[in-house]
Amino acid sequence: MTQTKRAIFASALVLLFGHAACRRNGLETERATAVSAAPSALTVPAPASAPVISASSSTSAEPTPAKPMTRPEEASVALDESTMERLVFREILAGGYTGNWRRTWILYRSEKRAQLDVLCQNGVGMLPLTGKENDESAWREPVIMRYAGTREGQGTSTYRVALTSGAPGKFECEWMPETFVLSCRPEFVAVRRAGTALILHPTSEGWSSHWAAPASERVAGLSCEGVTNHRFHWPMVFVTPRRSAPGIEWAYLHDDVVQAGALRWMPALE
Repeated sequence: MTQTKRAIFASALVLLFGHAACRRNGLETERATAVSAAPSALTVPAPASAPVISASSSTSAEPTPAKPMTRPEEASVALDESTMERLVFREILAGGYTGNWRRTWILYRSEKRAQLDVLCQNGVGMLPLTGKENDESAWREPVIMRYAGTREGQGTSTYRVALTSGAPGKFECEWMPETFVLSCRPEFVAVRRAGTALILHPTSEGWSSHWAAPASERVAGLSCEGVTNHRFHWPMVFVTPRRSAPGIEWAYLHDDVVQAGALRWMPALE
């Protein structure tokens, strides 16, 4: 081989091997670039932090309920209620001429305040005053009217009350007002035994009546005015209860032949 040919052959080999090396170097560079661009399997992105909502800036946040507090006036009322005296009076209309009904008055009073519960009932049929009117089955379910108010003046027995619950104008209590002044005074009254019967007997002039024995006893009471039935003006007297009787009642017979009434002790509940 001539000198010229050897030089040409050597140059060709250099070019061939140089091209291969450059190609190999390019592939390695691309592979390295691809590997560095791929995400690492060991690298975990940090979680996004949750937004913090301020209670003061949130319009839908529930306000923290305040702790219940006992106010001085509430304690004063509770103390006043603990000393309330409870007195009961009842009135009964029998005979059937104008219907049979019963009203029970329960008076709670203290140095400053008063509460009055009125329970109104209609009878289920005609009733005489023979003691059967004390049977609870003779009366329908009661309707209650509740009044509350204050004592008028220091040391008096006058109370200004207003309706706090119950429907005014109901048939059973149709004549009860929404507000009134209950004025009371001490008074001695004649009271008969519980269940004393009114005995009727004919006479030449029609009918007469008398109350069965025994005779009445004299009892100290609290006679009150302020609520007047549009049909009758009856006494309302509260007395100190006894073990055998919670109070007294006004029993009145309004028949077509006899109209008579008396105060009797209320029967004790069995």
